[in-house]
Amino acid sequence: MYNSIKLAGLSTIFIILVFVIVAYTSRMLNSAAGIALAKTMTTGYAIPGAIIAIGVLSFFIPAAG
Repeated sequence: MYNSIKLAGLSTIFIILVFVIVAYTSRMLNSAAGIALAKTMTTGYAIPGAIIAIGVLSFFIPAAG
């Protein structure tokens, strides 16, 4: 359990550092590449929500056949 908590903590710190660097870069440079990178990194929040929605909706759709 200690190794799992340690790995989760290190991963969290790494991800936060990467997000801060990307956010700062896209804000200061205001380039198309920086904005595209920032939008690409936020898809990690959008995709799981869409997958859950499809799973919930498929539960209520009757199976064909």
